[in-house]
Amino acid sequence: MFSDLDLRGSGYMNITIALANELTRRHNKKVTILGMGYDGSPHDWPFQIIPVQTSNAFMHAASMLQNFYVLGENGANDPVDVFVVALDIPHQMRLPAWQILGNRTIPLLGIFPVESGPLTPTWANALGFHDARLVISDYGTRMCNEAGLPATHIPIGIDPDAWRMPGVKERKALRDTLGMEPDDFVILTVADNQERKNLSAAAKAVSLLIHKHKVKAKWILLTRIGSPVGWELNDLLISNDIMEHTIMFERGVEHSRLWILNAAADVFLLLSKAEGLCMPAVEAMATGTPIVTTDCTAFMEHLRAPDGTERGFPVKSEYIHVDPWGNSMRHYADPEHAAKQMKKVMKLYQNGRIQEQINLGRAYAESRRWSVAGDVFNDAVDKVIDLHRGRLMAQRSTLGPSMAASLVDPAHEKDKAAEVPLLPPTVPQAVPKMGGEDE
Repeated sequence: MFSDLDLRGSGYMNITIALANELTRRHNKKVTILGMGYDGSPHDWPFQIIPVQTSNAFMHAASMLQNFYVLGENGANDPVDVFVVALDIPHQMRLPAWQILGNRTIPLLGIFPVESGPLTPTWANALGFHDARLVISDYGTRMCNEAGLPATHIPIGIDPDAWRMPGVKERKALRDTLGMEPDDFVILTVADNQERKNLSAAAKAVSLLIHKHKVKAKWILLTRIGSPVGWELNDLLISNDIMEHTIMFERGVEHSRLWILNAAADVFLLLSKAEGLCMPAVEAMATGTPIVTTDCTAFMEHLRAPDGTERGFPVKSEYIHVDPWGNSMRHYADPEHAAKQMKKVMKLYQNGRIQEQINLGRAYAESRRWSVAGDVFNDAVDKVIDLHRGRLMAQRSTLGPSMAASLVDPAHEKDKAAEVPLLPPTVPQAVPKMGGEDE
């Protein structure tokens, strides 16, 4: 597998690690991950991760794949049965040249989002080199199929225990820890600081809620504060007159801290122009935090059940334009409508009617199980291997005895086990009860 494994906060990291776990633990497959941006932190996952420098990552990864292929050809290692790439479409489009390896005896499986439609013929044709395509939202899968590109939806999961709902007393204690007053309406945004996340619209919506609608609110913004491709956030807060109402956190906080921010919030706000999935919205729903998001792309499957029941609060767009990113649509959310939706959430809290929305959101998040995604992934891996079985068997028949039983040795020496943490801190894990007994 080849993916972005930046432990500071990559969505691909969680997806890749979880799917690799599904293959190794449930299906007994051996997995090696070429991790772009991985810093070599120790882990006890049952697979191997090899760091790939972010600079010239594709050149390095291609060389690594070539080495693994040659070692397999010569019986010095296990042959490569399938190459899985979990990255954005433009990165997927750089891969067909790698298929020259071994006269195309290594099948290629892509895992990727479609942020917005339509999928252009150029992108669809490039993705046609893949032996199989797994798209991480139902919306994106439909965009592929409408473009004539066969694709399968892989329903990315969540660990419900890692994103559990807090108790009533526990939630109050968490808010106290963050310095929130009982009557503060707490808004949470978890998003990278880049154009697609549309943080300027979110800032405007918060400003309107506070200054026009007279709501006593606090905005918690977890983002990449010093992004070279994002907003100058302090200037953005000052221009919207919400500096004193905002608390900013740098991305990469420990999972337990991220859970606290979700559990303490009254609403999750994100006005992205497009989304390929947006797991932070699902994580908020899991912790019992209602979501207010742009009514577009993959957000739509979070906001509504198949029967049309709304389990979130959609924000309409002021306008839509065609973006240079694959000639796809970008939806510009209406900040005033977002402010009104947040005020609606606040009133539901005040009149005691918010619980229905919380329950709908939690049930939806609980339905997204990694075991389901693992089944889809394992089935896709098996199918692409079967498609190439004839060539693979011909290749293996020329190999001598293997000189190495495995690339992966998940066992750790007993005297070193204590030195290896169970998980890097940003990976979701069960959150212990905080604040004592609850009613």
